[in-house]
Amino acid sequence: MPRLRPSVETELGTEIQCAKCGEFWPAEKDFFYFHKGRPHSWCKDCYSNDPKIIAKNLRHKQLAAARYEAKKQKDSNHANHPKPA
Repeated sequence: MPRLRPSVETELGTEIQCAKCGEFWPAEKDFFYFHKGRPHSWCKDCYSNDPKIIAKNLRHKQLAAARYEAKKQKDSNHANHPKPA
């Protein structure tokens, strides 16, 4: 049986508790990431400030920059060597 996360009903609607910071936030996409229609256990602020997530995002940015540079280099090599007639 799945464990239910603490939640409260307010005038803003249902608020759920972040598993990391313990704060209650509205169960909306502005405050939580959603996967398959269910909110992630950590709020967006806690998730984005987690060192593992920061490192993962940095790796993705570095890989994207490396791919861009490789494509740029490949394109410039093709421009310098026209096809024989």
